[in-house]
Amino acid sequence: MPRGARIFALGNPLDVGFAVSEGNYNGFVERSFLPKLFFGGSLSSGMSGGPALDEQGQLIGVNVEVRRDGEQISFLVPAAEVRALLARGAGGEPITAAAWAEIARQLMAHQAELTERFVALPWRSA
Repeated sequence: MPRGARIFALGNPLDVGFAVSEGNYNGFVERSFLPKLFFGGSLSSGMSGGPALDEQGQLIGVNVEVRRDGEQISFLVPAAEVRALLARGAGGEPITAAAWAEIARQLMAHQAELTERFVALPWRSA
């Protein structure tokens, strides 16, 4: 998809009803530890988790984040990441016991990976 292509974020902002926000596809965020798409459009509180579609109705990503210090700077989880997560969880068993220990383990592993990637960046002296 070319940068500047029109895409549409769907959601239910502040629980006031169904909304469609038009914006532009701007590719992957260039400096991000996790894959995210730059949506040049407005996402409002309550739209997180809603789909973002192209003009043919194909899923581009899922609404996830906004920058409050700029205008029309929003972010999507790419559709490929969403599909991979759904596939990974398709055969999952229901959680029937306390999950805190597993959640803590996953958060610590994620933090360790981010720290390793951050430290491995090509730093220069200033």
